[in-house]
Amino acid sequence: MIDRVETVCVFVADQDRAKRFYTNTLGTDLKAKGVKFTQEPDPQPWGAYATIEDSEGNRLILVEHPRG
Repeated sequence: MIDRVETVCVFVADQDRAKRFYTNTLGTDLKAKGVKFTQEPDPQPWGAYATIEDSEGNRLILVEHPRG
């Protein structure tokens, strides 16, 4: 499961809406919070990735490196 984000740079049209999305909506249980997945989590030998869509319609790739 992807459980952290290290660095993100996203251009937005509405900073207040984007701030609400990134501070209130994103978290450990994204689906339960209504985050739209455009690519479900996909485990690979090098880790896992998923693609979500934010409140501005930006698609973000979330990557989790393998533990250990």
